[in-house]
Amino acid sequence: MNDPDRYRVTLTTSGKPTLIGWWGSLATATTKYSAVIGKHGRPGSTVELAERRGDSYRVLKTWPPTASEAADHTE
Repeated sequence: MNDPDRYRVTLTTSGKPTLIGWWGSLATATTKYSAVIGKHGRPGSTVELAERRGDSYRVLKTWPPTASEAADHTE
């Protein structure tokens, strides 16, 4: 069964969630993630793409990249 809330995109500004959206498709959620970065990405904000696993979420991508994510891309 397709879960319409499987993927979540969250924009956080000044430490507070200001925009949250849910999608059932990873492709759609990834497109929305990129769009949120393009429209709202600025110093002091973060954008997160996460996948729901039961009652919790696993972060798939974060903007700006964390130090560990940046290190993963340099190898």
